[in-house]
Amino acid sequence: MATLLECALAIIFQWRIFRILFAEKAVKVPLAVLAALIIVNTVSYDPFYAILKDAQATQAAQGNWVTYLMSALVLAGGTAGVNRLFQAMGFRAVASEVPAPAPRNDGEAWISVSVKRQDLTSREAVQVLVEQLPNEQHAGAALAAVIDPRSPRRLAWEALLARPNRYPPNGGHVVSSNQPYVISVKLETGNSIVLHRGSFAPRAVVDFTVTI
Repeated sequence: MATLLECALAIIFQWRIFRILFAEKAVKVPLAVLAALIIVNTVSYDPFYAILKDAQATQAAQGNWVTYLMSALVLAGGTAGVNRLFQAMGFRAVASEVPAPAPRNDGEAWISVSVKRQDLTSREAVQVLVEQLPNEQHAGAALAAVIDPRSPRRLAWEALLARPNRYPPNGGHVVSSNQPYVISVKLETGNSIVLHRGSFAPRAVVDFTVTI
């Protein structure tokens, strides 16, 4: 069932329009859980309750909303989650451990630039410029972060949607820490707006926002 659900949702998640409109990593999980809940409730497929019953861990005659939710979460985990389940239950050999991802480099920082338009009908192109400066032009403290003033509710909502006015659309642009840069945007009119001039602290994650 997990494999079938994963294959069925793949055509939606790989749809170009879906990727343009939504932030893939943020939307895939709730959609997969919702689809799994619909399946579990529609066909009364409740493997979580079945395991509890076989293990004599429950005396209930049937599952309830808790076991339905747990079953839906297992199905939404796809084949990777089912494979981990089979390994934990001893039905499959445990594969060799995947090496942990390398830790963030102390010599790097990550930046992004988001552009907001006062005139929503404007189609003026905006260039994002990242210029590295000679070390002797560096002055001032290294920038570690920019605190986002948006509310948690708005941050959560915007995390679900694709952001075409952000560079890069996902993740961050890698720059060297403790190396001076000029981060700016340039408009079609030729006007430039400097967002930052200076260096970045090691492992800094800085999101710039500019309104034009």
